[in-house]
This record gives sequence, C-alpha cells and structure tokens, in this order.
Amino acid sequence: MSEEKKDVTFEKINDIASVDSPNDDAGVEASSDDAPELNEDAFKGLEEMMKKLQRSDDLEREVAEWKTRAFRLQTDFDSYRNRMAGELSDAKTTGSAAAIEALLGTFDDVSRAIDAGVKDTASLIPGLHSVRDNFLKNLAAFGAEPVPGKGAQFDPAVHEALQVIPGATDDEILEVFQTGFTLNGKLVRPARVIVSKQVN
Repeated sequence: MSEEKKDVTFEKINDIASVDSPNDDAGVEASSDDAPELNEDAFKGLEEMMKKLQRSDDLEREVAEWKTRAFRLQTDFDSYRNRMAGELSDAKTTGSAAAIEALLGTFDDVSRAIDAGVKDTASLIPGLHSVRDNFLKNLAAFGAEPVPGKGAQFDPAVHEALQVIPGATDDEILEVFQTGFTLNGKLVRPARVIVSKQVN
C-alpha cells in the first residue's frame, strides 16, 4: 500500500473515532440528559400497563365467579322446580286416590239401591235419597258444598238464570235444573235455575 493511501485511511479512522468517541464530552452530556427521561417515561408507561393488566385479570376472575354463581343458582332452581313438580304430582295422585275412595262408597250405595229396587220398587226412591245424602257428605269432606237452591234468593255470583217467570216475589229461585257447587268457598259450577219476577 502506498504512503498516500495509508494517510487517507488513518485520517478517515480518526474522523470516525472523533465523532463516535466515548470520550467526547458533548456526546456524554447529551446521552446522560436524554436517557433518564426516556427511561422514567417508559417505566411509568410500563407500570400503568401492568396495573391495567392486573385490573383486567381481576375483572376476568370476578366475571368467572359470577358465572359460577349463576350456574349454581340455575342448577339449584332446576332441582327445586323438578322436586316441586314431583311433589305436586304426588299430591294430585294422593288427592285423586282419596276422592276415588270416597266415590267408591257412593258406587256401593247406588249398587245396593238398584238391587233393592229390583226386588221392591217402593224402596228405590228412599234408597236413592240415602245415596244422594251420603254423596253430599263425601263431597263436604273435601270442602265441596252445594249452592243454595229452591226458595233461596237469586245470587248472580253463584246462580245462572235459565228463565224468569212471574211470581209473588222478586229474585226467588223457584226451580233448580242443575245444582251448583263451591269448593272451599270458591265457585266450581253455578246452579242453573228458574227465577221469579214480581208482576205489578
């Protein structure tokens, strides 16, 4: 290599070294002034981001807990509903069995009245009266009562007027076509009746 080329190369190296030299006071001051500010801002940003991530994790955990609670409540409600449906079905079966048992007594009474009526027709009517009385007693045991009939005052809440005919008084029930019944005070079937209307 020639002497001129060596000098040029060394000059270039020196120029580069003088620009990038770590001993350059201006370069050191600039980096020492700028670096802490950038690092502090970056640290604050990172700290804020970590807080947000932590909050996000907390919210996710809370949502998961509420989902678990909701699922348990739904499961408990389904179990309760199934249990109540089973109990209601059992109650209906038990109630039906008791009603059928009471009606079987009426069936026996009707059978005896028919057998007695075949042998002696005169005993048929008294026998049927006895059957009806026993049947009403059985209904009363379940809370069922007949609606007041012939001779009672007409009550639109429990009576259905099929016909209105002239009479000595207003709103007197003269005849019952179909007996009405209440169950524990609530109307099951209205009585179908003929009602009087006073004529002036």
